[in-house]
Amino acid sequence: MLQKNGLSIARGKVFSSEEKEDALEYIKHFNEVVVKPLRGSMGRGVTTGITTEKEFLLAWETALKISKEKILIEEQFLDGIEFRYLVIGGQYSASHIRIPPRIIGNGIDTIADLVQLKNNHRSFNPYLAYKLIKLDKQRRAYLEKRGYSLDHVLERDEELIIDSKGGLSTGGDSIDMTDKVHPSFKKIAEDAAKALPGLEVAGIDILAKNHLEPATPENYIILEVNTRPGMGGHIHPTHGKSRKIEKDIVDYIIDKVQKNKP
Repeated sequence: MLQKNGLSIARGKVFSSEEKEDALEYIKHFNEVVVKPLRGSMGRGVTTGITTEKEFLLAWETALKISKEKILIEEQFLDGIEFRYLVIGGQYSASHIRIPPRIIGNGIDTIADLVQLKNNHRSFNPYLAYKLIKLDKQRRAYLEKRGYSLDHVLERDEELIIDSKGGLSTGGDSIDMTDKVHPSFKKIAEDAAKALPGLEVAGIDILAKNHLEPATPENYIILEVNTRPGMGGHIHPTHGKSRKIEKDIVDYIIDKVQKNKP
């Protein structure tokens, strides 16, 4: 439906749980892929940055724990930055950049300790307090792939990405970008919401080279259109201005009711 409305999406294909070998053959067409359950939410069961058969097999089993029947394989859009756009009644309302879980070294604490310190800091944010960074099997494998262990001590100011996924529910951070994104991306978000009839409040995840410059068919893809837009990320961003999107939603509902009065 997004493609029919002229919007860019990632190349991908859906496989049943019995088609693992076909899926393994399919990923050979791409440099990197994403494996995700066809049905799910909050980033559960999603693995990114897959380049080897071993990584694929682990990702496949992880996705199956969430979606027993269907698995989606998508080409990974490289060098992109993920933004969440909120659209209310077909109109752009707010946006924030979604930063994957990360820690900054101090030359003293281990990676495990730095994650704990980061989680302690997140506990002061009303929206992020229960969305902590978890060092599960997937993430430990992701770190080991790059030569890190949990007892490794990062140099001072050294940045380490814990996971390439930027979801707030799995430990990511948000920075408000409502007034900075280019108007062309606002329109893309609006068009994506309108492409799905009846979707009045939507969270549009867009991956792009630069959200502050004009959009072209080649420099972005739409990752997801969410019916549960995670409004807390706009109300309580990790950094930046809090947006009163709950007021926008209530105003939209009141206005719609008044227009439909006989």
